[in-house]
Amino acid sequence: MSYLQEILFVLLGIWCVYIWRQRGRKQTQLSRSEQQYYEMMETNADPIAFQVGQTIVYVNEATVQLLGATSKNDLLGKNVFELISPSQWKLAWKHFREQKNRGYVRFFETEMIRLNGERIMTEIVCQEAIYQDMHGMRFIIRDITQKRETERKMLEAKEKLEAFFTNSADPMYIMDLDRKILQVNPAFEALFEMSEKELYGEKFAGKLLLAEEERISYVQRATSGHVVRDVETAVVRKDGTHVPVSLTLSPIRNEAGKVVMLSGVMRDMTVKQQYEQALRESEYRYRIIAEHSNDYILTVSKELVTTYVSPAIRTVLGYAPEEVVHSHFYHGIHQEDLERVQNGIASVLHTHKPTVVEYRVQAKEKEWVWIEARFISIPEFDHIVVSTKDIRERKQYEAQLKELAFFDPLTGMANRRAFEERLHYFLERGQPFALCYLDFDNFKQINDVFSHEGGDTFLIEVGRRLNSVVRTSDLPARLGGDEFVLLIPKITKEGMAAIANRIIEAFQKPFHYKDQHIIATVSMGIALYPCDGTDEGTLMRRADEALYQVKEKGRNDFQFSKI
Repeated sequence: MSYLQEILFVLLGIWCVYIWRQRGRKQTQLSRSEQQYYEMMETNADPIAFQVGQTIVYVNEATVQLLGATSKNDLLGKNVFELISPSQWKLAWKHFREQKNRGYVRFFETEMIRLNGERIMTEIVCQEAIYQDMHGMRFIIRDITQKRETERKMLEAKEKLEAFFTNSADPMYIMDLDRKILQVNPAFEALFEMSEKELYGEKFAGKLLLAEEERISYVQRATSGHVVRDVETAVVRKDGTHVPVSLTLSPIRNEAGKVVMLSGVMRDMTVKQQYEQALRESEYRYRIIAEHSNDYILTVSKELVTTYVSPAIRTVLGYAPEEVVHSHFYHGIHQEDLERVQNGIASVLHTHKPTVVEYRVQAKEKEWVWIEARFISIPEFDHIVVSTKDIRERKQYEAQLKELAFFDPLTGMANRRAFEERLHYFLERGQPFALCYLDFDNFKQINDVFSHEGGDTFLIEVGRRLNSVVRTSDLPARLGGDEFVLLIPKITKEGMAAIANRIIEAFQKPFHYKDQHIIATVSMGIALYPCDGTDEGTLMRRADEALYQVKEKGRNDFQFSKI
């Protein structure tokens, strides 16, 4: 062997050793990376399962807990679709197969049965993955049972609240802090003989016979968080006539506790004033009126002994009149309300002016009943007349009344007012969030082809699909027309991209309207706080610019703001 050959042979050996060591390092790095990946899967809070073919080959501890297994071995070897409720298996499989060629990630909701037989509602996100060099599917399974139950209860509460607001015999309204009317119920429309459309934006103060300083005082008290009760005044109707009313003004707060609107409830005092006049004229006439009133009426001596009770007490509290006569007036009043009642009695005895107090009284069946009592001093009788009204239903829904001001009536979603309040709340606290504008690419064509009724059906379905995709902490809102927006708190850019993909996927399936298909893809522009802006105007402009870029590129996609 020549000297040159020996040198080449040595160099070849050195090169082989180098290649061997490099390969060893890469294998070590790959092994370490795989180990870190599986450790991440194992500690992930989301239940994760890998399935190769028809068999589950890996689950993490979160999956074991979710599906009620005692160990991983209880789940290994099964098929994810075996754990789906038999009544929904075909539908779930259909959704899975329909999405197979529409995107890398597939998303669907279905009911699953835990190993102990308990049924849970889940959302499943799956995508193709590799497990130990084997091609399969990775399933992320989230329990949304509580979320759906909460949504159901919120919907029931909203429906009850709307029914109460709509069907209440008392005129009700909501106004902003500038005293402009935002919403009224049918009883309010009937009282003023004007429609809600005519009343919207009107200054409510102009419809009351109150001095300006009184109006300002009441609004300031309510704005500062107090309930202003039983302001006796009169309203001026459209034809110029006056109707005496008793007005209660309450604050409506946002989730940050700030008073943002005011709600009002009025009672037509025409009949009550007639009652009071009749009582003053004659005890005999008073008794005739009392016997036929739906509200139960009492007379109380200055010693606070009940001397008369009208028959209506049977309907409200279940007592016969003779069971209450001669008892002390304070008997049966809730201990927490007693001081307020005592102050009301003291006031009417001292000033001889009517006083209204709300308190609870124990019914015969031990139930606590909320009543509104009007104390009237009758000096000529040396008695106090107590005229009561059962307000159980009103008290039940009074606390929820503010919700009507924050919902879009067509879709049931949050409206522009709710969106702005939540946005300001996030900005005040400096909490990171994403603001996303949504635009539905064929909405004008839908309105033109299918009429406004078809357009409304489409908008309702938009709200339903958005609510099915976003998290419970997210706020989807309809600003008006086909203008929708999302506020996503505590989200990274990568997380927002995942949500955006899910939204786009949710709108690939056609809508159905009168046996016809409606297809409307969605375009989205996204701005992130604080990197894209630190104030409302900048963020909204950046999101709108990003949306415009999506439309320029061809729609049916999303785009982050580019500063």
